[in-house]
Amino acid sequence: MEKEDDIVKELQIHIIKAKESFPYFIEHIFPLSFKKTQIKRAPHTFNWAKITQQNKRTAILSSRKHLKSTTIYAFIMWSIFKLEETTNERWLYMSYNQKMSMYHTENIKQLIKANPLFNGIIDNTLGNSSLDYSWKEDDRFICSPNGILTFNRGWHGEGVICDDILQDPTTPLNLTIISKINRIFMEQVMSLPKEGGQIHLVGTAQHAQDLFFQLKDNPSWNWGEYKAILNEKEKKTLWPELFSYERLVDIRINELGEKAFSKEYMCSPVWSEDAYFKRTELLSIVSKDLKMEKNPAKHWKSGEIIAGLDIGKKAHPSHVAIFNKQNGQYTMLFEKFLDGWDYTKQIEFLKGLKEFYLIDEIRYDNTRGEFEPFMEQRIIDPRIWKPVVFGTQTKFQMASNFSRCVSNKTIKLLNSQRMVDSVLSVSNDLKAPETNIGHGDAFWSISLALYSPVIGGGYISL
Repeated sequence: MEKEDDIVKELQIHIIKAKESFPYFIEHIFPLSFKKTQIKRAPHTFNWAKITQQNKRTAILSSRKHLKSTTIYAFIMWSIFKLEETTNERWLYMSYNQKMSMYHTENIKQLIKANPLFNGIIDNTLGNSSLDYSWKEDDRFICSPNGILTFNRGWHGEGVICDDILQDPTTPLNLTIISKINRIFMEQVMSLPKEGGQIHLVGTAQHAQDLFFQLKDNPSWNWGEYKAILNEKEKKTLWPELFSYERLVDIRINELGEKAFSKEYMCSPVWSEDAYFKRTELLSIVSKDLKMEKNPAKHWKSGEIIAGLDIGKKAHPSHVAIFNKQNGQYTMLFEKFLDGWDYTKQIEFLKGLKEFYLIDEIRYDNTRGEFEPFMEQRIIDPRIWKPVVFGTQTKFQMASNFSRCVSNKTIKLLNSQRMVDSVLSVSNDLKAPETNIGHGDAFWSISLALYSPVIGGGYISL
């Protein structure tokens, strides 16, 4: 009897912890809805659970088959599990269309039925898709399935779940529909929860202009991007317990192809199938052992120190790359994306880098003349700062020079996944789409650093 009492007390403590913590619930209670043979440990979902519990507005952009929807299922179940007496909550579960949202709510109903710690819960509906639960007569949790284009505009409740509202399972969406959904979300969906209510958005990237990228810099949202492959060189993946690096490479090469894999697994829907560099050849010059040089150059400098700066506009960042050139070999010392930096801040930062690394030349994109006022006012030193105008001939010369260095293995790059992705986004015709990671900026900053202008032609060429 005493042993049974101890078991009951331990279970009660277990339940209290699960009510207080969504990560605890998802790790210890939610798996009871599955057969043991179905379970694969997924630590990244514990992190998502923590983010969802601690923030009223979240946007989680991640790859296919990595439990985005399943984590949301767990969140709805947790909300029901911790329902207090005399509490009534109303939620919407929104997908691209109502059929898809009903599919999700039906899955949640099945998981609730299968979980022994939900024994005794009252299902107030005989339907298969609407969620309407009570523990006692004076509490209630209702979650209704809806499509993003057909929901009731007058509804207001505690929260809204948006699960793949930009993905039509029957046909790819065009930019007109994506823009319409973006507008509906901004103007109407965000107003649906009561004051202080919640909105949680999960999905896979569909287009560079889709909703996720519109929300990225909005300070009222906790925004996170979670790619299936975290680092190519180190072969690190988001969910190694199920998707090893080798398995993901197999999916990319043998099942989906580069373009589809980039969208479905790498949160980048716009990579070109005819990229200027093949992934394997670019990775061959990335060194996982190379680290950013953190000591002042006066203690180690030899050879020539050269920087390239691709100047971004508001829609995409600037990127700086610094190399040590010795005996024809380029070794990267430093790289950084300057997201949202104004030109004055960029110049001050580069001047600091110049003093630290004793940079001999800073070659920068002067196509639009952003730095001309600084040059005229002598804020930047023309002996160090070398402008390059991106004419067609110049661009192809720079790209060709970059390619030659890669082919000859006379260049070493730091192990930065974002930089690698940025370089790979540039196509054979030297175009790159504007994405959440930039606009091919790292490709051009590196090319600028490696650039050897035609003798007599200076740095400005058309």
